[in-house]
Amino acid sequence: MHQWQWQTHQDLPYLTCDLLADWDHGFFTHHFAPRSPFEITQQLYPDAQAYRLMQVHGNIVLAPSELSEPVNNQNLTDGDGLYSQAPNQAVWVCSADCTPALIADTVTGHVAAVHAGWRGTAARIIPEAIDRLLTQGSQIANLRVAMGPAISGEVYQVDRTVALETLASITNETGDRAIDKHLGLDQPPILPDETDGKLRLDVRRVNAIQLAQLGFSDPQQIAIAPHSYLPGSRELLLLPPRTDQTGAMVRDCQPGLSTKPLPARVIACCSRCGLELLAVKFISRSRPPQPQPRFPQTSRGQSTD
Repeated sequence: MHQWQWQTHQDLPYLTCDLLADWDHGFFTHHFAPRSPFEITQQLYPDAQAYRLMQVHGNIVLAPSELSEPVNNQNLTDGDGLYSQAPNQAVWVCSADCTPALIADTVTGHVAAVHAGWRGTAARIIPEAIDRLLTQGSQIANLRVAMGPAISGEVYQVDRTVALETLASITNETGDRAIDKHLGLDQPPILPDETDGKLRLDVRRVNAIQLAQLGFSDPQQIAIAPHSYLPGSRELLLLPPRTDQTGAMVRDCQPGLSTKPLPARVIACCSRCGLELLAVKFISRSRPPQPQPRFPQTSRGQSTD
């Protein structure tokens, strides 16, 4: 089981994962708003060049050399994934309750950041990003994937058609056969819903199945954050197992120790309600595991992302 740890920068919280401990990284909260990725990169790593996209909920994955110049907030290229080509490239993506995924190669050092909502997941954007890395010499066995905070499958109510479109990315079955097949899995990517014509969709689980189908045979290659967003909320929750519909507000964070900087930067960010909710990969830190907080009750709802 991978460890997810809270850190701070200037008393502002961000989340890290030990799977990516050898890369500068972090999943930032809305507390970093309204700073842009370009501002944060300049502040933290003045030698790094930041790159981000105008996200369109598709499966376009680009390299920095494919972006329109100059790269700034007023001149963003359409796309939902970025991968590095050289050292000191800070690649960013943004999401609200969609899944921010960070991918790193332990041998080549190349990295990628992907915004994977249900539409991008249905279009297999994470496999597309991995394919771009493979063209640069990566091998599946050397890749590590961390999926950050996103809406939980327990609360993500979607239309049946959305669930089927997303399931089509992992199965050839259609209609009720596809739904019945995946409801019966030990870790199902869909869950039943009490409303007719609705299901609960676990986007991160769908992406994990896509990775397994690509050949990610070692579970230690993939980390999924135990944190989630509730629809309509900007607070981050720590969710327990599915058998218990409760959650815990994550508020208190402690600083960690900086590790050695590496040549590539992976940066992902999230936005909700017009704010920059940064899940930024920029610095790797570590600290002893902290005790889990108690879980106040949470509610279910719908997500629009």
